[in-house]
Amino acid sequence: MQIAKTLTHNSSLTESDVYATVIGMVSLIEEHLHNGYNVSIDGLGIFSLSASSAGFDTPEECTPHRVQARKICFRADVKLKKNLPYVKFERDKSP
Repeated sequence: MQIAKTLTHNSSLTESDVYATVIGMVSLIEEHLHNGYNVSIDGLGIFSLSASSAGFDTPEECTPHRVQARKICFRADVKLKKNLPYVKFERDKSP
């Protein structure tokens, strides 16, 4: 994982420490989303679930077991989005 290697060079943590922390964080995000919570990480953004079901004629027909999580959504933090205007793109010049 390249991010773990880069963080290792920018801190006193070992690559294994960083990697274990990232894996642990992913596991906790998964658990919180599974339990119906949004996950907010300062400076990064918010993870949430998108759910849907078939259409029903009455509210009583739409029971919890008929609702399914469809995707994981991510909304970037405002601070992170502020950098978008400064992103530069270049054409790859390799053959």
